Amino acid sequence: MLGIMQVKLSRTPVGCPVLKANCRQTGCTPFPVSTRNSVVAVAHLYRMMDVHQVFVSDDPAMQSLNRQAIEILAKDGYLLEAYPIPQFDDLYSAEVACIPIDEVRIRPYTADSVAVIFHSSGTSAFPKPIKVLDRNLRAWGVAMCKRTTPLTYPSYDHRSSVNNHP
Repeated sequence: MLGIMQVKLSRTPVGCPVLKANCRQTGCTPFPVSTRNSVVAVAHLYRMMDVHQVFVSDDPAMQSLNRQAIEILAKDGYLLEAYPIPQFDDLYSAEVACIPIDEVRIRPYTADSVAVIFHSSGTSAFPKPIKVLDRNLRAWGVAMCKRTTPLTYPSYDHRSSVNNHP
């Protein structure tokens, strides 16, 4: 499982849709974690979903939140690696070698694969993960496109997860 913690899309160098799409192409499951969670809730989500690698934006508040969650987990022997969110040139510069996707894919990617994991708000209890299959995510995207125009798309993060299938 791959966690993604970031502050706002405007602060990320690549953007959440690109990061999620690239994660999905490799066979990883993106799991965007809301920055509104407490340290204990973030540690709980990481452990519950067996997250061992996380991309974290360079925002100081996010770095601190993630560092504290790692410290909580480390006390129980749970290891979590944090990486900076890639810059545009990390993914798209001329120096980056084009590697066939089959060489980096860690598991097959099908319509029955979990495409992304969201989580509940955690207002009444700890946040709970919500697994979304690829087929359901694509159906949701098609349904939204039929009902709205691009100018009326919601601007929240979950919208950016739709239609990133190969």
